[in-house]
Amino acid sequence: MGYISEVAIVLYKKDYENLISRAKKEIEYFGTGRCILDEPVKHFTRHDEEFTFLYYDRVKWYEDFDEIRLVDEFLRVVDHVFVRIGEYPEDIQYGVKGDDFYDMLYLRTSIYIEDPDHVDMIPVEKFTEKS
Repeated sequence: MGYISEVAIVLYKKDYENLISRAKKEIEYFGTGRCILDEPVKHFTRHDEEFTFLYYDRVKWYEDFDEIRLVDEFLRVVDHVFVRIGEYPEDIQYGVKGDDFYDMLYLRTSIYIEDPDHVDMIPVEKFTEKS
């Protein structure tokens, strides 16, 4: 199945549109539903600026995948917030570039324990709550 990550990115809407334009030219399978950039995004306005929020849950964020390489290269030159959380607790990668983005990043660690009777993961605080 491979190593799975959770990834969140915020960038200016105009930069997101440029990223998509590049993807249409450079990623052969863009638009087929197989490219992460085909996923829906959320646009929002903050302090009169338009932003785009990209979120990927359970994604293979491998640097040798074409769309990941494109996103990584693109983020080197534009202002953004980037967070990638891997399967291991110590595997957290994040970065902020640009004055409008520094107050957008909040990292909070949660611990989950697998419930042996169910497929769900249960937050640790559920085990410690008093009945």
